[in-house]
Amino acid sequence: MCLCENAKNFVRRSSNRLDDEYTEFHDVATRSLVDAEKACLDLLTDGFDTIRNLQLGLTDELREATAKCAMNSPKVLESWLGVVPRWNSYHSSMRHKGHYGQWNLNEMLTKEMVNDTSLSSWNQAMNTDIPSEAKSTTKDVCSQIRLVKQRIVLLAPAMYRQRIGLAYNKIDESQLLTTARTRYLDQRARQQRRFGGSFAPTLEEQLSGHYDQVASEHGVGAFARMQDANHVKFRDAAQIFESLLETVIGSFDAIDNTGLENLEDVVKSIFHRLRNGLDKDDSEVEAVPAATRYIKTFEDSVQTHLVTVNAILDQNTQIIT
Repeated sequence: MCLCENAKNFVRRSSNRLDDEYTEFHDVATRSLVDAEKACLDLLTDGFDTIRNLQLGLTDELREATAKCAMNSPKVLESWLGVVPRWNSYHSSMRHKGHYGQWNLNEMLTKEMVNDTSLSSWNQAMNTDIPSEAKSTTKDVCSQIRLVKQRIVLLAPAMYRQRIGLAYNKIDESQLLTTARTRYLDQRARQQRRFGGSFAPTLEEQLSGHYDQVASEHGVGAFARMQDANHVKFRDAAQIFESLLETVIGSFDAIDNTGLENLEDVVKSIFHRLRNGLDKDDSEVEAVPAATRYIKTFEDSVQTHLVTVNAILDQNTQIIT
């Protein structure tokens, strides 16, 4: 009985010691995860700030080109008369949103936005600098997550280290972040393909209502009225091309915002799983109570055995007497 009681006391003391050790570890690990998660989210914010700055630099360069487009627009409208010199051809070009045969008024109006300098700046920012920054940022985030995982596993009490290590190995931060980053860059690439190396489709869409209005002109003097309507419209050419630029860049800004949100969600999900990985599993929670129950069963067995032995001894004593 004394031995069993001592064993139970030993298990209880060991349990308390393990609980204290685990609680201390859990607190330290949780703080480490909180700090690491904030660091990762800050890295994403900084990375996308850099991407926005790259895009702003491109916007400034394109703005110079749009200013030239606005300045040249009256001459372009005059030259369009050389393409469609009669009422019926001019009217047809308006009805088809600036298209006539192989000619495209929208392309002529946006020509300066696709000159060699503008295209070089576009390709450098969109196809080199921004993808490179996105990849560098996610790699840095992966490194932060990997480091905190390793640190926590090393800090874990021996009883829990293997289980936490296995749980953390199942979390592939590189694959999760790479998937989100690829989705983001693919969306940017699709948006670029939508423009097809030209700003003409966006201008055409922007001027669609104007083209319809001009094409509605009929009757005596309609040819002159159509030309006048176009010249009046492009008196505000600077605003037209500024709006065009904002539409183009704004579409990429929207993709960037969604991309950042998705990557942040991935990081938060990873750290949620890392925190869950710290929790004891059922076998660890039940280990000490199971040991106590085993000792109680053993104690009951010994007690039963002692009762039997005492009964036999009593019988032998009576026989001897």
